[in-house]
Amino acid sequence: MASLLFDPITLLGLEPIPEGYSESTENRIVNQYRTKLLSKWIKRNVASDIQKQIAKSTSPLLNAFIYLAGNSVTKAALAATQEKSPHLAMLISLLGTNDDSIRKTAKSQLDTWSQTGSIPYISKDIQNVYELLAGNANVETEVDLTWLQVFGLHLWYDSTIYESVDEAVKRYTSVSKTFTNTIEFELLKLVGSNTTPVNVLNFKNTWVSWALYVILYKSLSLYSDDDEVIGDQLSLDFALELEKAGHIVEAAFVICNISRDDLVQRYLQDLVGRQVDLLTDSVITELVSGLHIPEKIILEAIALNYRAKTDHVNECTALINAHDWNEAHKVLLHYVAPQCVISNDITTLYSILAKFSPDSNDNVDPKAWVKGGQVYLDYALLYERIEPDQAKLSGDESGEPFGKLAERFRRSLAAWQHDTDENFKVGVTRTLLNDFSKKYIENRE
Repeated sequence: MASLLFDPITLLGLEPIPEGYSESTENRIVNQYRTKLLSKWIKRNVASDIQKQIAKSTSPLLNAFIYLAGNSVTKAALAATQEKSPHLAMLISLLGTNDDSIRKTAKSQLDTWSQTGSIPYISKDIQNVYELLAGNANVETEVDLTWLQVFGLHLWYDSTIYESVDEAVKRYTSVSKTFTNTIEFELLKLVGSNTTPVNVLNFKNTWVSWALYVILYKSLSLYSDDDEVIGDQLSLDFALELEKAGHIVEAAFVICNISRDDLVQRYLQDLVGRQVDLLTDSVITELVSGLHIPEKIILEAIALNYRAKTDHVNECTALINAHDWNEAHKVLLHYVAPQCVISNDITTLYSILAKFSPDSNDNVDPKAWVKGGQVYLDYALLYERIEPDQAKLSGDESGEPFGKLAERFRRSLAAWQHDTDENFKVGVTRTLLNDFSKKYIENRE
């Protein structure tokens, strides 16, 4: 329904309108074509309801009315002949030809019955059929019609082929009591409407409101700046629902539809941070390759999540993968390296240090590295050479002589100034490194 109501008319099969027609004529041609498509759509979707109602019907004339409620004119005319009403069958068969004489004839018959006092003696089924023929779709019947059938009556019999869909919607909503909160009904209300999302997008299902906003309001540029705020909130609400259901990639896609880039980045980071345990390699690939979300955003969010869990080794690794070298270096110095030294986990310490390349322009600040990471790297290399059974490192390709490593390590320790924000483990580590230097280097000299 959304397609036939809102897609460009050329995509729906209408041949290009020749030049020279007035704007009003072009609009009329387009309206007629959309009305025709909508009519076919409604007819298909009420077909099963028609069959059920016919099965419960008690008379051929009631059948005629039911068939008309599905725009099955031929079947309605045949039903009228079964009741031996050839004149009525002929009038019914002319429906859809836009012959105004049909309405005049039917209205004249209704007026005659009313003026002569015959109405009470005329079958309600016959009256209803004549009311439709006269152009009055607001009739009462014993058949429990669906809202779509009732709307169809207004589209087919309470209008002409020259009127647009939104005119039928206006008539239907002004007289019908069978309002409903379905997607189709809301789509019909949007036709030719300037109603803002705050008044229209009131579904209990958030995804429907979001879809209407993004697909219709944004694509057709029907929204204002104020409506954009509402749309962003819809996107956030829907994304949270998807996240709750475990649909991480889909939630990220919805967040990407938020208008402000800064909010998109923030909400993506929050999403990834909350669901880091679900971020398999395939999910990350979908986010990066499928949605073109910068990998840096995802990795930084993962790092923040590990920080919240005080898992600083994985935090540092995530920051390195995000190429946030300086922040990774800070985490290394404040948490990872001290913990590795205290627990004598030289292998883990070296594996992280080896990921840094301070000689590269796209890496940690060289000055900070000399006073930080380089100290621990020299310590790990020296430790391996002194205690090879305890520190089995991989990738030690420095090739530097022991004496050169030792001298640089001693100078670095001597220049290591006490930081004002130094934590307890850093202080302990300083002591352990000094003890290591005295025991294995100074005494060796």
